[in-house]
Amino acid sequence: MRSMTCSTLILAVAASAALGQPINPKVSINANRYAQTPWYGEPGIRQQLKLTDEQYARLNQVYTKAYNTFNQSAADLGNLTDQQRQERIAQNYSTFYKNLDTSSQDLLSPEQRTRYSQLWMQYRGYDSLLDPTVRQKLNLTDAQVAELRQYNTDYQQKMNDYIQQYGTNRDAAMKGYQVLQPQVGQRINQVLTEQQRGQWGEITGSPYRFQPFYGYGTPPAAPTK
Repeated sequence: MRSMTCSTLILAVAASAALGQPINPKVSINANRYAQTPWYGEPGIRQQLKLTDEQYARLNQVYTKAYNTFNQSAADLGNLTDQQRQERIAQNYSTFYKNLDTSSQDLLSPEQRTRYSQLWMQYRGYDSLLDPTVRQKLNLTDAQVAELRQYNTDYQQKMNDYIQQYGTNRDAAMKGYQVLQPQVGQRINQVLTEQQRGQWGEITGSPYRFQPFYGYGTPPAAPTK
């Protein structure tokens, strides 16, 4: 579990800033999931998934379409109440997941699909445990969910700061990242029971160390095992 804590890096905020796209300040940005650069584009992940060029190209087509749809839906949240906004964002997340999940099943072999799912869960970190399917499978209590949700919120806020800082002070951003990332696995272990930790390990599979700040400049090398 500990080595899994270097996951969940690509930020929607950074993608928008890098591409000159406007950022809606009222949208609750999730730092793990929605960036124009697909998470599976990292060379080490492509190698683990054994993606062919054709598979990669087709996945990118689906991802780009889903990403653009999500961005458009995010732009329509300004006139909603906070509660309505959060409900709409959750719905948008669900749609995004469903689109990617369906496409990956169609494009990947069963072996590739298994590893894709494991890496995706690792990449999402806290957020994957808040997924209704995972919550039910692990039989998480309301108290556990509340604790994980708070950890996730804190994590997103700090990572949003670090990804913006990375553009002007990479050393400082990396130091912050190196302090923050180990906390993810540690806190997940603290929240889950021994039985739940075993189930979570089966869901996530062999730990993978994701490349820090992939897609935003030249990051330091990170081992893939």
